[in-house]
Amino acid sequence: MATVLEAQSPDSGAAPARSGPALVTFVVNYEIMMRPEVVSGTLQVQVAAGKDQAGRSVAALKLWQLRERFPFEGDFFFRAKYFPKSASAAPRHVWLDLVDEEVSVPRVKERLIEIKATPLFETEPALDSLARQSEFPLSPDEWDAARQARGAAQRAPLSAAELASWDSEDADGSAERASSGAAADRGAPGRGTAAASVAAGGAGSKRGSSQTAGMMFSLAKKAGLNVGAGFAGLLRRAGAAAAEIIEGGAPPTEAAAATMLGLQADLRTPFRTGEEEHEASLVALWSGLFHEAAPFERCGRAWVEAGCISEDPADTFAAGGPTRAAGLLGLHAAVHCASEHSEAMQDLLERHSSEDETSLRILSTVNALARELATRTGVSADNLGAMRAPFFRLMEEPEGFFELVFLALMVLDHVWTEAAATQARFSEVLDLALQRAAAWLATGPTSVDALRAAAQEADEIVLRI
Repeated sequence: MATVLEAQSPDSGAAPARSGPALVTFVVNYEIMMRPEVVSGTLQVQVAAGKDQAGRSVAALKLWQLRERFPFEGDFFFRAKYFPKSASAAPRHVWLDLVDEEVSVPRVKERLIEIKATPLFETEPALDSLARQSEFPLSPDEWDAARQARGAAQRAPLSAAELASWDSEDADGSAERASSGAAADRGAPGRGTAAASVAAGGAGSKRGSSQTAGMMFSLAKKAGLNVGAGFAGLLRRAGAAAAEIIEGGAPPTEAAAATMLGLQADLRTPFRTGEEEHEASLVALWSGLFHEAAPFERCGRAWVEAGCISEDPADTFAAGGPTRAAGLLGLHAAVHCASEHSEAMQDLLERHSSEDETSLRILSTVNALARELATRTGVSADNLGAMRAPFFRLMEEPEGFFELVFLALMVLDHVWTEAAATQARFSEVLDLALQRAAAWLATGPTSVDALRAAAQEADEIVLRI
């Protein structure tokens, strides 16, 4: 069910003062994922028009202006509909992540903007705190130019001196940073950053997340990930991924951050045919599933019977794309399940060997669980350093994540069997398994044994196999 709200500045219809700059009104249609419903509405935002080099009047709505006028309290990640320049007769739109607070929000028409907002930590709407009537200086930069400028910007990781400067801050974070190069929140008043705003509150929360972010930049580079604009890029809001993180707890330890970045790299890496390490993982998976019952087959019907989408398992362990595959992360999770829980996996294959609608596609299911749990644990998030959760100690070794996948698979199989489910209900059963996994994580397990104990206590069926 969608709730429709209209939010408008009390003075938005008033004529601007003759002595001031001309005001332009943007109409912003927004949708917010406010569990359990979608909240949609319309917002009108006035900004001051500027002049381009030819003297023509131009206007643009900056992300920080949109954020200040947004009629909901809390921290939001924004995406905007954008139509790239295309020679085709029917241009297709894309949804662009809005990261840089200075970037101009793209429009779908001259004065019309469409956005999607995801709350990082949901709060109730505060419709009495609508737009403050202030005028904003405006420079007429275009979206593509802003993207290029942001991509070209390179910022160094926080130095020891910069990190130390955070230790002397007030609890409300009012002190300025020692280095302007590390200040992601410089500029217009009211522009929040992920470092300042995703903290759950209380003294030192901003300080702790910023220290972790400096560590995250270094670890990301070591892991070979594209860190883009450095510190600011690592702190950008991660949308749905961050929204699913369980609140409370502490930032990831250095060991957990390093492991999770490695898992993230695997998530984004597709299986590459002929690459030695990738092919070796397939051999290990085959060995765990079939032992010596059959000689290894690089392609064949056995892979389909095990739950791959085709006779070539490389198709199952792609990365992204139409199948939203989990790449090497899904493959490594499957190897863990087959090698560490061989009997359980063989039992699953025997009970789901047919290819009709009543059978689970086991390897595809592992792949789906790996992908979804990467979202819910923060593995897929780009702002991991700013997150807090009670289970990050579990993630200090890859086995923590992979065991979570296996236990979720056991719950999923149990629900599937008890409900006599078919493929048409796979999404429902998957969601139930993910909810159970979230309940285990909420207990704050610090090790694989603690995770198993939480699963055993909450869902006895999990460890019966």
